Amino acid sequence: NKAVHLKKFLDSMYETPFIEVRLGIWKQRGDTLVEKGVDVMLATDLVAHAYQDHYDTAIVVSGDADFYPALQAVKDVGKHIEVAAFDSNLSTESSRVADYSLRLNKTFLNLLNATVSITAYQALSLKLRR
Repeated sequence: NKAVHLKKFLDSMYETPFIEVRLGIWKQRGDTLVEKGVDVMLATDLVAHAYQDHYDTAIVVSGDADFYPALQAVKDVGKHIEVAAFDSNLSTESSRVADYSLRLNKTFLNLLNATVSITAYQALSLKLRR
């Protein structure tokens, strides 16, 4: 069941030290639920926390080209950027600006015991300074 796997995945993220999980707002569109506001929230968090010097490395689990300006702004502040995404979702722009790109595949996800496709989710992990 996808809902059970998603809950298990999110629970493990919430329990991981130094990771902040942020979820978007779900809106009904006909018979489908769509997540709204995630891209803007992620880009805002990336830039705001970079300027507040809350992290050294940002790990963005999305290769969406829409994040390119935020990734570049963060890099311009001197932060390290890592991008993880499936080949089909890893844009040239995001890959180019990132210090490191991880190409995800089903085998990799199975190793993490995550059977839910994370291309539907966008997560930001900040390695916070203590």
